[in-house]
Amino acid sequence: MYAFKTEKLQQPEGKAVFQTYERPSRFALWINNNFLLDDEILCEDELMLTVNFICLRTNESLILEMDGSGKVIIQNNDIELVGNIIQSIAESFGITEIQTTAQFPRQIAQLNDITEKLQEMYIMRDRLSATIAERSNSIKEMLVRAEDARTINQFRLMNKYYQKMHTLNQTIIAEHKIRCKNHDELLKLFRNLNKIIEQGSRLRVGVPASQLISACRNAIVEEHFDMLQKIILYGV
Repeated sequence: MYAFKTEKLQQPEGKAVFQTYERPSRFALWINNNFLLDDEILCEDELMLTVNFICLRTNESLILEMDGSGKVIIQNNDIELVGNIIQSIAESFGITEIQTTAQFPRQIAQLNDITEKLQEMYIMRDRLSATIAERSNSIKEMLVRAEDARTINQFRLMNKYYQKMHTLNQTIIAEHKIRCKNHDELLKLFRNLNKIIEQGSRLRVGVPASQLISACRNAIVEEHFDMLQKIILYGV
Protein backbone atom coordinates (compact mmCIF):
# COMPACT_ATOMS: atom_id res chain seq x y z
CA MET A 1 0.00 0.00 0.00
CA TYR A 2 1.20 3.47 -0.90
CA ALA A 3 0.01 6.71 0.67
CA PHE A 4 -0.01 9.99 -1.24
CA LYS A 5 2.21 12.71 0.26
CA THR A 6 2.13 16.40 -0.53
CA GLU A 7 5.45 17.20 1.13
CA LYS A 8 8.80 16.61 -0.53
CA LEU A 9 10.24 13.18 0.23
CA GLN A 10 13.76 11.85 0.44
CA GLN A 11 14.77 10.72 -3.02
CA PRO A 12 15.43 6.97 -3.35
CA GLU A 13 18.70 5.77 -4.86
CA GLY A 14 16.90 3.65 -7.43
CA LYS A 15 15.31 5.19 -10.49
CA ALA A 16 14.31 4.58 -14.11
CA VAL A 17 14.10 7.21 -16.84
CA PHE A 18 12.36 6.76 -20.19
CA GLN A 19 10.64 8.76 -22.92
CA THR A 20 6.97 8.67 -23.88
CA TYR A 21 4.80 10.89 -26.05
CA GLU A 22 2.15 11.40 -23.41
CA ARG A 23 1.21 14.53 -21.49
CA PRO A 24 1.37 15.03 -17.72
CA SER A 25 -2.43 15.33 -17.58
CA ARG A 26 -2.77 11.85 -19.08
CA PHE A 27 -0.15 10.58 -16.66
CA ALA A 28 -2.24 11.99 -13.80
CA LEU A 29 -5.23 10.00 -15.07
CA TRP A 30 -3.12 6.84 -15.07
CA ILE A 31 -2.05 7.50 -11.47
CA ASN A 32 -5.67 8.06 -10.41
CA ASN A 33 -6.67 4.75 -12.01
CA ASN A 34 -3.84 2.71 -10.50
CA PHE A 35 -3.47 4.03 -6.95
CA LEU A 36 -5.98 4.16 -4.11
CA LEU A 37 -6.35 7.88 -3.41
CA ASP A 38 -8.63 9.88 -1.17
CA ASP A 39 -8.65 12.66 -3.74
CA GLU A 40 -7.77 12.54 -7.41
CA ILE A 41 -4.46 13.93 -8.61
CA LEU A 42 -4.98 17.10 -10.61
CA CYS A 43 -2.46 18.19 -13.21
CA GLU A 44 -2.35 21.96 -13.07
CA ASP A 45 0.83 22.30 -15.13
CA GLU A 46 1.39 20.50 -18.44
CA LEU A 47 5.12 21.22 -18.13
CA MET A 48 5.69 19.05 -15.05
CA LEU A 49 3.84 16.60 -12.82
CA THR A 50 5.45 15.21 -9.68
CA VAL A 51 3.57 12.85 -7.38
CA ASN A 52 5.01 11.53 -4.12
CA PHE A 53 4.00 8.34 -2.35
CA ILE A 54 5.29 6.57 0.75
CA CYS A 55 5.17 2.80 1.16
CA LEU A 56 3.26 2.02 4.36
CA ARG A 57 5.11 -1.29 4.75
CA THR A 58 8.74 -0.22 4.17
CA ASN A 59 8.42 3.57 4.65
CA GLU A 60 10.33 4.07 1.39
CA SER A 61 9.51 6.78 -1.13
CA LEU A 62 7.96 6.31 -4.56
CA ILE A 63 8.24 9.41 -6.74
CA LEU A 64 6.56 9.63 -10.14
CA GLU A 65 7.43 12.47 -12.52
CA MET A 66 6.59 13.44 -16.08
CA ASP A 67 7.67 16.62 -17.82
CA GLY A 68 6.13 18.41 -20.80
CA SER A 69 8.17 16.38 -23.30
CA GLY A 70 6.75 13.11 -21.97
CA LYS A 71 9.92 12.06 -20.16
CA VAL A 72 9.08 9.89 -17.16
CA ILE A 73 11.22 9.43 -14.05
CA ILE A 74 10.25 6.76 -11.53
CA GLN A 75 12.21 6.79 -8.28
CA ASN A 76 12.07 3.82 -5.92
CA ASN A 77 14.56 1.31 -4.55
CA ASP A 78 12.44 -1.73 -5.50
CA ILE A 79 13.38 -2.67 -9.08
CA GLU A 80 10.46 -5.11 -9.32
CA LEU A 81 7.96 -2.40 -8.39
CA VAL A 82 9.45 0.03 -10.91
CA GLY A 83 9.32 -2.68 -13.58
CA ASN A 84 5.66 -3.38 -12.80
CA ILE A 85 4.85 0.34 -13.03
CA ILE A 86 6.59 0.62 -16.42
CA GLN A 87 4.71 -2.42 -17.75
CA SER A 88 1.43 -0.93 -16.52
CA ILE A 89 2.17 2.43 -18.16
CA ALA A 90 3.02 0.71 -21.45
CA GLU A 91 -0.16 -1.35 -21.37
CA SER A 92 -2.40 1.57 -20.40
CA PHE A 93 -1.04 3.92 -23.07
CA GLY A 94 -0.53 1.27 -25.74
CA ILE A 95 3.22 1.82 -25.87
CA THR A 96 4.97 -1.02 -27.72
CA GLU A 97 8.58 0.00 -27.07
CA ILE A 98 10.27 1.63 -24.10
CA GLN A 99 14.03 2.07 -23.76
CA THR A 100 15.11 2.91 -20.23
CA THR A 101 18.20 4.11 -18.43
CA ALA A 102 18.28 2.98 -14.84
CA GLN A 103 20.07 3.32 -11.54
CA PHE A 104 19.61 0.63 -8.88
CA PRO A 105 22.66 0.44 -6.57
CA ARG A 106 21.22 -2.37 -4.43
CA GLN A 107 20.63 -4.69 -7.38
CA ILE A 108 23.99 -3.79 -8.93
CA ALA A 109 25.72 -4.65 -5.65
CA GLN A 110 23.95 -8.04 -5.73
CA LEU A 111 24.91 -8.47 -9.38
CA ASN A 112 28.57 -7.74 -8.70
CA ASP A 113 28.57 -10.19 -5.80
CA ILE A 114 27.04 -12.90 -7.99
CA THR A 115 29.43 -12.36 -10.92
CA GLU A 116 32.44 -12.33 -8.59
CA LYS A 117 31.36 -15.68 -7.14
CA LEU A 118 30.69 -17.03 -10.64
CA GLN A 119 34.21 -16.20 -11.73
CA GLU A 120 35.59 -17.95 -8.64
CA MET A 121 33.40 -20.99 -9.34
CA TYR A 122 34.52 -21.13 -12.97
CA ILE A 123 38.17 -21.11 -11.90
CA MET A 124 37.50 -23.87 -9.36
CA ARG A 125 35.54 -25.91 -11.93
CA ASP A 126 38.34 -25.72 -14.51
CA ARG A 127 40.95 -26.59 -11.89
CA LEU A 128 38.96 -29.60 -10.69
CA SER A 129 38.35 -30.81 -14.24
CA ALA A 130 42.06 -30.60 -15.05
CA THR A 131 43.01 -32.38 -11.82
CA ILE A 132 40.48 -35.19 -12.35
CA ALA A 133 41.66 -35.66 -15.94
CA GLU A 134 45.26 -35.86 -14.76
CA ARG A 135 44.42 -38.45 -12.09
CA SER A 136 42.39 -40.49 -14.60
CA ASN A 137 45.42 -40.65 -16.88
CA SER A 138 47.53 -41.74 -13.91
CA ILE A 139 45.08 -44.56 -13.18
CA LYS A 140 45.31 -45.76 -16.80
CA GLU A 141 49.08 -45.71 -16.52
CA MET A 142 48.97 -47.64 -13.22
CA LEU A 143 46.65 -50.21 -14.81
CA VAL A 144 49.09 -50.82 -17.68
CA ARG A 145 51.99 -51.17 -15.25
CA ALA A 146 50.00 -53.52 -13.02
CA GLU A 147 49.20 -55.74 -16.00
CA ASP A 148 52.87 -55.72 -17.05
CA ALA A 149 53.88 -56.73 -13.51
CA ARG A 150 51.30 -59.55 -13.55
CA THR A 151 52.64 -60.78 -16.88
CA ILE A 152 56.14 -61.18 -15.46
CA ASN A 153 54.78 -62.63 -12.18
CA GLN A 154 55.80 -59.60 -10.10
CA PHE A 155 52.70 -59.86 -7.92
CA ARG A 156 54.02 -57.69 -5.10
CA LEU A 157 54.70 -54.90 -7.60
CA MET A 158 51.28 -55.53 -9.17
CA ASN A 159 49.57 -55.11 -5.79
CA LYS A 160 51.51 -51.91 -5.23
CA TYR A 161 50.14 -50.45 -8.47
CA TYR A 162 46.60 -51.59 -7.63
CA GLN A 163 46.87 -49.91 -4.22
CA LYS A 164 47.95 -46.68 -5.92
CA MET A 165 45.03 -47.02 -8.33
CA HIS A 166 42.63 -47.47 -5.41
CA THR A 167 44.01 -44.37 -3.67
CA LEU A 168 43.76 -42.32 -6.87
CA ASN A 169 40.23 -43.58 -7.48
CA GLN A 170 39.11 -42.57 -3.98
CA THR A 171 40.66 -39.14 -4.52
CA ILE A 172 38.80 -38.75 -7.83
CA ILE A 173 35.52 -39.71 -6.15
CA ALA A 174 36.09 -37.05 -3.46
CA GLU A 175 36.97 -34.44 -6.10
CA HIS A 176 33.92 -35.41 -8.15
CA LYS A 177 31.71 -34.76 -5.11
CA ILE A 178 33.32 -31.33 -4.80
CA ARG A 179 32.66 -30.69 -8.49
CA CYS A 180 29.00 -31.72 -8.07
CA LYS A 181 28.66 -29.31 -5.15
CA ASN A 182 30.34 -26.62 -7.27
CA HIS A 183 27.82 -27.32 -10.04
CA ASP A 184 24.87 -26.97 -7.64
CA GLU A 185 26.24 -23.66 -6.38
CA LEU A 186 26.69 -22.48 -9.98
CA LEU A 187 23.05 -23.29 -10.74
CA LYS A 188 21.92 -21.33 -7.69
CA LEU A 189 24.04 -18.34 -8.73
CA PHE A 190 22.66 -18.48 -12.27
CA ARG A 191 19.08 -18.55 -10.95
CA ASN A 192 19.80 -15.39 -8.95
CA LEU A 193 21.53 -13.82 -11.95
CA ASN A 194 18.61 -14.64 -14.24
CA LYS A 195 16.25 -13.00 -11.76
CA ILE A 196 18.22 -9.73 -11.92
CA ILE A 197 18.31 -9.93 -15.74
CA GLU A 198 14.54 -10.46 -15.80
CA GLN A 199 14.08 -7.48 -13.48
CA GLY A 200 16.24 -5.40 -15.83
CA SER A 201 14.25 -6.51 -18.86
CA ARG A 202 10.96 -5.46 -17.24
CA LEU A 203 12.27 -1.91 -17.08
CA ARG A 204 11.95 -2.03 -20.88
CA VAL A 205 9.16 -2.89 -23.29
CA GLY A 206 9.21 -4.63 -26.66
CA VAL A 207 12.43 -4.86 -28.67
CA PRO A 208 14.64 -3.16 -26.01
CA ALA A 209 13.56 -5.80 -23.47
CA SER A 210 14.34 -8.66 -25.87
CA GLN A 211 17.68 -7.12 -26.82
CA LEU A 212 18.67 -6.79 -23.18
CA ILE A 213 17.99 -10.47 -22.47
CA SER A 214 19.87 -11.55 -25.60
CA ALA A 215 22.86 -9.32 -24.81
CA CYS A 216 23.02 -10.61 -21.23
CA ARG A 217 22.92 -14.22 -22.41
CA ASN A 218 25.76 -13.58 -24.87
CA ALA A 219 27.81 -11.89 -22.15
CA ILE A 220 27.30 -14.90 -19.86
CA VAL A 221 28.20 -17.43 -22.57
CA GLU A 222 31.38 -15.49 -23.36
CA GLU A 223 32.03 -15.00 -19.62
CA HIS A 224 32.09 -11.21 -20.03
CA PHE A 225 30.43 -10.68 -16.66
CA ASP A 226 31.71 -7.12 -16.41
CA MET A 227 29.37 -6.14 -19.28
CA LEU A 228 26.19 -7.16 -17.44
CA GLN A 229 26.02 -4.06 -15.24
CA LYS A 230 26.15 -1.70 -18.22
CA ILE A 231 23.58 -3.72 -20.18
CA ILE A 232 21.09 -3.84 -17.29
CA LEU A 233 21.44 -0.14 -16.44
CA TYR A 234 21.59 1.35 -19.94
CA GLY A 235 20.14 -1.31 -22.21
CA VAL A 236 21.47 -2.17 -25.66
